[in-house]
Amino acid sequence: MTDNMKEQLLKKTKQGKLLTLILLLYGLVVTLIIFLSISGERVEWLHWLAPFTIASMPIRYYMHPAVVFIPLAVLALVGWLLLHKGQLFGREIIIGCMIVYLALNLFFTPFYMLLVSTSQKIDYVGQILGLSLCGTIYPVLVLIALHRWNPRRK
Repeated sequence: MTDNMKEQLLKKTKQGKLLTLILLLYGLVVTLIIFLSISGERVEWLHWLAPFTIASMPIRYYMHPAVVFIPLAVLALVGWLLLHKGQLFGREIIIGCMIVYLALNLFFTPFYMLLVSTSQKIDYVGQILGLSLCGTIYPVLVLIALHRWNPRRK
């Protein structure tokens, strides 16, 4: 490899590492704000930016969704820290967390779309699609940033 190619590879690696960290911090901060806000001061508009809104709806029937999504966000960040310290299994932790986000979102979005399609209000369809948008895009962006970082590269 030439020096120019190595320099470009190093730049790409740093960008991917930073972008992955920013996205994981975004997920953690949004999760903490939503679940730890005082119930009188709820920030309903923030649910449109959360990566778990659709998936948290059915979980609310069994337990508080914070029990699932705060550890998931923290675990993804711990995976990044492990990866940053050279432990390559941190990558699998991040990938696993993003697969859980994506799988829950892709499973429950059609379910809720079916439910709202039977209602008389067409607005509900747009709301479900809007709430599931971030839940679909967020894990994909994290996985793309992780691929750009490519921590297995020697």
